[in-house]
Formats: sequence, C-alpha cells, structure tokens
Amino acid sequence: MKIRSMLTAMVTLSAAAGAAHAQGLLVPDWTGDRVMLLNAFDGSVINASFIVDPAAGGGHLSSPKEAMQVGSEIWVSDQIGDGIFRYSATGAYLGTVAGSAQGLDNIRGFEVTADHVYVTCGSGTYSGQVAQFTLAGAFVRSFRIPGTGSTSPFDVKLRGDELLVSDSTTDDVDRFSLDGAHLGTLISSTGAAGDLDFAQQIYIRPSDGHLFVAGFSPDDGIYEYTSDGTELAVYAAGTGPRGGYILGNGDLLWTNGDSASVYSFGSGTSTAMITGVNAQYINPTTIPAPAAASLLAVAGLAGLRRRR
Repeated sequence: MKIRSMLTAMVTLSAAAGAAHAQGLLVPDWTGDRVMLLNAFDGSVINASFIVDPAAGGGHLSSPKEAMQVGSEIWVSDQIGDGIFRYSATGAYLGTVAGSAQGLDNIRGFEVTADHVYVTCGSGTYSGQVAQFTLAGAFVRSFRIPGTGSTSPFDVKLRGDELLVSDSTTDDVDRFSLDGAHLGTLISSTGAAGDLDFAQQIYIRPSDGHLFVAGFSPDDGIYEYTSDGTELAVYAAGTGPRGGYILGNGDLLWTNGDSASVYSFGSGTSTAMITGVNAQYINPTTIPAPAAASLLAVAGLAGLRRRR
C-alpha cells in the first residue's frame, strides 16, 4: 500500500472512532524539549509532558517548534535539530521524515498534505525558502517569495488548494500553489508601529476563514484578518507571541517564551495555563480513548510494515 493510501486509511479509522476521542492541542516547549497536550475547549493542561525526547538524553528533540498529528502519528519539527521527527501516539520515536541529510537547517513550521510535507527553512541549503518533500522524505522542490531580498519564512499553512506562508523578514503572508508557484501577497505589512511585525504561526478559523497571525515583534500581538487579508483587529495578549488558536469556548489560546495563556475577548485579559515554558505553535489532535487506542496502534503498525 502506498504511503498516501496508508495515511488516508489511518485518518478514516480515526474519524470512525471519533465518538471515543477527546480533543486536545499539541504545543511544543522549545526549551523543555517536549510536546505538551492542552485541552482544546478551555486551554487547560492535560499532560505537560505528552512527548519527551531530549537530545541531551540520547533522544532527538532540542528545540521543537511545531507538532502535528498525521494519521495516528505525531510529527514534530525541531529548529536546532534540523529535522521533522515521527512519534507514536504514546510518544515512542519512530524515525525521521526529513532532516539535515536532506539539507534542512534552522527549520520552523511545517504542513502536511495527502502527498507531501512542506517545511520552512531559515538557513542551509534552502535558506529563506519552503522545502517540499514526499511523505517518505524524498526532495521535490523548494520555493520562496520572488522579487524580494532576504526572506525568512516561519510558517506554512494549507488553505484549500493553496499554501499560506508567513515571513519574519518581509512581515507578509504570501500565497503559493501546491507546486510552489507564487500566487501573490495576501497580507502586506510594513512592519512599522501598529502593523504586523515578524509573522509566525498562521491559524485559520474554520467557521469563517479568518486568519489569526502571531506577530512576534512590536507592535506584538495576535492579528486577525478576513480571508482576503483585511485587518480586523490586533489582540495585545502579551509580549512575543509565537502561536494562536481559537478554543472551543471562543477564547484565544496564545503562546510565547514564558507561557501558554488564554486571552478572553470579553475582558481583554489573559490567564496563564502553564508558565515557565517556551511555548510555540498550536495544532489540534484527537487523543484516542482506551477502547480506540489499540485499534489505532494496529493501523499504525501495519502502515509501518508497509513502509519498509
């Protein structure tokens, strides 16, 4: 079975068992070399050490930036570790999707489609570009924002049949086709006071397509835009945001170098869910209940055998 078919089967199995799943959010701790699990409804901490695999202890994580569920696995991009690493739903290391051997260096956010993985690169072979690989780790192409000087992409997000890429140097969010063709600039920023500066994670709210983009530098905050890139508001949740995500209760979970916190749109204030962590990008996951866990494990093992 091809990898695409295997992943599709695993996702279908996960959806079929949806009633037995609880919703969670994967949030890497960049300094703590771990992936935390938070509640998708209110942002409370479910497991502060959901995946722990420090390179200093013989593992692989040294600066995890983004974690994402792919089928029944968790894939984690590591900025200093220069790789996207695969883990089981119970945190066991399974292998590397792509890494320094494929030219990755100083990587940040990534995205996975049915056929490919896209990863933002700040240095090395693909400096200032988005590198595209097959799900098995074979290089396909790399692409960047044309007609600009220095670029430093920090996130890539699938929207329909296109990719949105945030850039910390241009302060913009650009559109690309799935084969890397530049489709234009969606959000154009000067990076000056009152404008998006050092764009990091992009979150797209499913209900209306609004974009929430983390602006790391002053005027730092989580910026909200309509689907066509019109700015609506900036939420001054706190300093140096890396990521943002709208919770099930309607509040905004946001992260920075000190904490993961929940911003209330009603009161305009933030409440820390966990402190002393260098929290990064936020992605949803389905955590299998015990009855469904063994079923998903069987699917994962079958897929791994077919990959060899």
